[in-house]
Amino acid sequence: MNTDALICGDDDEAKRVVTTLAGKIPGLRPVDAGPLESARYLEAATALLININRMYKAHASIRILGI
Repeated sequence: MNTDALICGDDDEAKRVVTTLAGKIPGLRPVDAGPLESARYLEAATALLININRMYKAHASIRILGI
C-alpha cells in the first residue's frame, strides 16, 4: 500500500489518536485534511474512487503530493 489516509475532525485529540494509529500501518501516511466540515469532500472523493476501482477492476488509492 502506498496511499494517504485523509483525516478530518474538529477534536484535535481524536485526530492525534487516529493519526498515530494510521501512521503505524505500513505504506499508509496520515494527512490532516482539516475540520469535520471537509469530510463531505472526502466522502465524494471516496465514492468516485470506488467507482473508478469497479470500472477498472483496480485497487487505486489517493496520494497527496507536494506536502
